[in-house]
Amino acid sequence: MSTFASSIPGLIPIQTPAGERYRNEALNASASGWVRHLAERIGRDLVSNAHAVSPRGATERDLWTGRAGVALSLLSLRPFCRLREVAEACHCNYDEAITLLATIRRNRETEMFLTKYSGDAPYRRSTIQPIIESGALKAFLEGHYRYPYTVGIYPGTSGGDPYRKKNIVPGNELFRRLLAEAPRDLPRRFYLSGGQEPLTNPDLAALVGFAAEYGHRMTLYTDGMMLTPRFLSRNEKLWRLDTLCLSLQGAQGATARRTASQCGAATQVIANAKSLVRWKTGRGSTMRVGLHHVVKSGQISQLRNVARAVVAIASHSGERRGINFLTLRENHAASGETTIRGEEREQLRDELMELKSFFLAEGMKELEIDLDNSMQGLVDGLETVPVRRVTHREILGRGYPQISVVVDLLGDVYLYREAAFSERAGAERYIIGRLTPEIGLAELLQRYIADKGRFVTPGAGDEVFLDAFDHAVTAFLRQASDDLHFGSDLSGVSVPTTSYRFPANLWR
Repeated sequence: MSTFASSIPGLIPIQTPAGERYRNEALNASASGWVRHLAERIGRDLVSNAHAVSPRGATERDLWTGRAGVALSLLSLRPFCRLREVAEACHCNYDEAITLLATIRRNRETEMFLTKYSGDAPYRRSTIQPIIESGALKAFLEGHYRYPYTVGIYPGTSGGDPYRKKNIVPGNELFRRLLAEAPRDLPRRFYLSGGQEPLTNPDLAALVGFAAEYGHRMTLYTDGMMLTPRFLSRNEKLWRLDTLCLSLQGAQGATARRTASQCGAATQVIANAKSLVRWKTGRGSTMRVGLHHVVKSGQISQLRNVARAVVAIASHSGERRGINFLTLRENHAASGETTIRGEEREQLRDELMELKSFFLAEGMKELEIDLDNSMQGLVDGLETVPVRRVTHREILGRGYPQISVVVDLLGDVYLYREAAFSERAGAERYIIGRLTPEIGLAELLQRYIADKGRFVTPGAGDEVFLDAFDHAVTAFLRQASDDLHFGSDLSGVSVPTTSYRFPANLWR
């Protein structure tokens, strides 16, 4: 189950050398007329007309123009690329790369180009910029305490020994204290998800009602298998959710034999979704209801069937308004040949372009099609690639608790979202403490952040503990680390003019 609504697409390793991932000839400035035009502007900015009249000056301008073309192409193709990658691709040293990037940023035309067409522009708008605006990034970089920007609550009770029934009552009491003591500055800070189905917690509806009393507008991510009419009738307070998102990925494991494949979703889930929108319409509920589907390589053609399923479900509500949004994501765990690329990516673009027309024709003009950042880029006419998958060498050993943590039913606080999925070997290393009736999240985090010597040494395979949000945030923070170290401004993070003490949490 996805642990975050704004999941990011399939990922490629962050440490893949730029020269290996993108052949230099593919990045040549002549490849794009617009990029060539901008590169020539940068060349003129770096080498004056007076200097360029000499043979040496002309050669130097051509050199910088070529480098600018390569840099602009790389920045437009590769999300969160780093200074070292620009230097490698442009065959220059770090000082020259810094000069080049600074000139690109100072030029109004190139800055406007990158604001719209850089590979990480969609990620910055939907994921990174809200974190910056909240003040969480500043607190992280300075090593100061701040209540997390986002907190995942994983209340599921099914699974192994840690989630036995005896933990339900004390665990839910810890969640209530967590919700009661949290600041009210970000109403959508908390979400309900997890490796175990959240609806398996018998007191989940009461927890939702309690959160609503404190002004928390929570989102629930569920596989929808338990969300039957009988379940809804017994859990009235679920209607106090702000948003409910059902996965259209279908049942797995033991339940698979009781379901039939229909556009990649279990028929039971579709039946439950139809009942849900009927109830929503009858109650006049304002709860937002959405459907979530992960698009995988080899399954692009199923998008049309997914769209038909959305219409079929929405038809059980007045004017088909019972479904508010459709969330489409690439598989964030994909890598290598399992990612969507090449001709298949072109097919994905064409299918996405058709979706809006399809829903308009079906009278669902108010339906929001929530695409992940890479797919949105395709629709916007950009040549996008999957965001990079950070390796274990890039994982931050102290995490970024000012930005994100997860709390499970035992009260254990995890640095990374999928580390809290039960029974994952080695995940306990990313637990930074346990909530108790005496120690709340704020105090636990204050102690952790003050203890600069605490960190995990990530090992090979630890990438499994990061979800798509974690990969994107980590890639951005590593990009910012280059800025802080070399005095660049690639990430947009303000670099102090005075000497800067590198925070331990950024370098471990």
